[in-house]
Amino acid sequence: MAELLRSAAEGGVEEAYGPLCDLLTATGESVEALTCYFASIHAGDADVLHDAITLARSLTNEDIRHAGELAGCPGEAEAMVKTV
Repeated sequence: MAELLRSAAEGGVEEAYGPLCDLLTATGESVEALTCYFASIHAGDADVLHDAITLARSLTNEDIRHAGELAGCPGEAEAMVKTV
């Protein structure tokens, strides 16, 4: 299921980000989930911001920065570090 959602999200189906982020969070893939949240936010979905902040609170600053780098959003990651 995750691979289908990931493929859809990478293919530009923005609606796939939310379910993918939720699935990754539920399966304990926290850094990958935060990467997904950053990508979703970057695509314009501010609705996931609360979930991203909640998840980020359970991660180290290094994990947050790594997720931001993977998503191509280092600035957003630094903002998240300062938020949490």
